[in-house]
Amino acid sequence: MATIPRPLPDVLKAFIAEVEQVVASSEDRRDTIARLKPGFATLLADSTWLHADFRQPVARKFVQYAIYRAEDASLSVMAMVVPSGVATPVHDHRAWGLVGVYQGRQREKVYRRLDDGSRRDFADLQQIAENILSPGDLTTLLPPEGDIHMIETISAEASISIHILGNDIGCEQRHRYDVEHKSVQGFKSGYINTSCTAFRLAHQHLVVPDVGKTVAFYEQVFGAAKVEEIQVNGVPLVSLRLDGGEIWISGEIVPGLQTHVGLVADDFDAALAELEMRGVELIGEPLRLGGQRLVIVKDSDGQQVGITSDR
Repeated sequence: MATIPRPLPDVLKAFIAEVEQVVASSEDRRDTIARLKPGFATLLADSTWLHADFRQPVARKFVQYAIYRAEDASLSVMAMVVPSGVATPVHDHRAWGLVGVYQGRQREKVYRRLDDGSRRDFADLQQIAENILSPGDLTTLLPPEGDIHMIETISAEASISIHILGNDIGCEQRHRYDVEHKSVQGFKSGYINTSCTAFRLAHQHLVVPDVGKTVAFYEQVFGAAKVEEIQVNGVPLVSLRLDGGEIWISGEIVPGLQTHVGLVADDFDAALAELEMRGVELIGEPLRLGGQRLVIVKDSDGQQVGITSDR
C-alpha cells in the first residue's frame, strides 16, 4: 500500500495514475518526462490542491513534505518549502524526475560532475547553468543530466516546488557536495511529516524498584511466562510473554529511566540517524540487550519511548 499522509485530491490522484501508466508503458525516461510535462504543468497551475499542511515553512531551513510514496519506492510526490533567503546544499537526486515551482521565485544553479567518482569523498563540480524560476517553471532530472543542483528562494515569500521523482526521494541515500572544497558526502534528506523507518509496537517496559516481586505478580496473577532474564549495567531485565504481547520489567538500567512504551525499528541504525536528524532527545547512548540494541528517547511531551532493534 502506498504511503499517503493526507487524502489525495482528485486532480493529484488523476495525475499519479497518469504517471504510473506512462512509466509502465515505456522504459525510455526521456520519453516519460516529455509525455508527463503537460499534465504536470496543469497541476502546477492549479492553486487549490496542495494541502495547507504541506505549505508550512520552517525558519532558516528547507523542508520536504511527503505527499505520496509508492510502496515499492518507485515513485514519490513531495513539496519542498524553502524560506526566503535560504538555500539548499548542492545535491543530487539519483532518479528521473520533474520539478516545478508552485509558489515564490527561486534561483537554481546546475552543476556537472567532472571526475569519475572513483575517489572517496572527492567530487569536482562545474557550474553549467543558473536559472531564475517562477511559478509554473519546470526543470527535468535525467541523471546525469540536470541531476546536481542547488535551490535558493529569492522571493519575499517562501518558495514551494513540487517534485515528481522515480524514487522515494526523502529516504534515498544520495549526495551533497561542497563545490569550493571539492568534497562529497552521503545523506538522506528525510521528510518532515513522516518517517523513512518502519516502526511497530513491541512491548511495555515497566521500571520498578523490586524486579523479582513485580515479575512474580505478573506470572501469578496474569499468567505471564518468563521468556528471558539478562543483566544490563548490573540491573536485572526480565522479558515476559502475555497472550502474544511482551512486557519488560527492570530497574533503572540507565539513570532516570521511567516506565515507557517500546517500539521496534526495522533498521535500528537508520532509525537512530533519523531521530538525531530530527533533533529528538536521546537519553544516554544505545545499549546492548543480549542480541538487541536499545535507545531511550523523549517524545514531544517529555514521555520516554524505547526504540529497539529487531531480534
